[in-house]
Amino acid sequence: MGKRDFSTTRIELVLSGLKHFIPKYFEANPLSQLQLVQTRGGLAHMLSTLSGNKQQHVNALQQLSALTGEASLQNSLEVSLSSLSNVPQYGTREVLILLGTLTSCDPSDIKKTIKKLIKRNITVNIIGLSAEVFICKKICECTHGIYSVVRNEKHFEKLILEYVLPPPASSHQQEVRESNFLVMGFPRYIIQELIPAGQLPLLSYTLCACHKTPSSSGYLCPRCDNKICNIPATCNICGLLLVSSLDLSQSYHFLNPLQPFQIVEMGTTSTNFDDSESEEEDIVTNQNCAACNENLFGKLKMSCPKCSSLFCEVCNSFLHEVLSHCPTCLNQ
Repeated sequence: MGKRDFSTTRIELVLSGLKHFIPKYFEANPLSQLQLVQTRGGLAHMLSTLSGNKQQHVNALQQLSALTGEASLQNSLEVSLSSLSNVPQYGTREVLILLGTLTSCDPSDIKKTIKKLIKRNITVNIIGLSAEVFICKKICECTHGIYSVVRNEKHFEKLILEYVLPPPASSHQQEVRESNFLVMGFPRYIIQELIPAGQLPLLSYTLCACHKTPSSSGYLCPRCDNKICNIPATCNICGLLLVSSLDLSQSYHFLNPLQPFQIVEMGTTSTNFDDSESEEEDIVTNQNCAACNENLFGKLKMSCPKCSSLFCEVCNSFLHEVLSHCPTCLNQ
């Protein structure tokens, strides 16, 4: 990982890519969880546990400053297996490997590990920083993943950001998954204050269940009043999934995505009457974007298939990539 194949070393390229990937991942998948695993010296170590705490994973990247020794694909996959085995069937189980070597020092037959991955419906994706390796391609083919080899820095950034959005469920995954109700809790945020008589207010510190450290603020579980620092998370006491309404609505967009808008052809239909032509020109001239109110005369126009409202090209991208809603449809 210390080789300088690009303008920077491989480890610096990986660190830079992960620092961009982690925030974007949780921004697009607020209810998902992430875990970082490193392999060196023929072993695999967990840098962070499987959780939805973005800051925990960012802090764990500081331990990736130096990686020496042989990598082990099998040990890395076994550690991932032990963590992802507890993920419910309705969730997606994925492993993304950033591999900077051509060899793998494994303790036994890696084909047995591949069979475990297939049995637990875990998809393995690999991004190689060197040449193509047969066993990596085999692992991805057996687990219905994608194997890619980096050409340059821009290509690496493009490849890693492709895994930000959740993938569509395959036909095999749809057969295995079961539709079940998921119990969630909406905790309230508190700031604990202790106000003695005739004195200035003081902060009251209590232990949080996630870090076992004193804190004056946090989220209270609605079922057991357990205090945690960040959400979304799972309550350490009662096991209730704690989320906010914003996280839930953002995840719902992937189940019911906004339909693509139709392109409206520029130009108008001509008629034989001068009055009708002038009225038609006035209608086209007065067409504004339903979002930013920009005049769309002579510009590319997009039409919502439900409400037929017109939008400019910039607002069309914003509605589909960020908002995931048509504002005119919501107003009706």
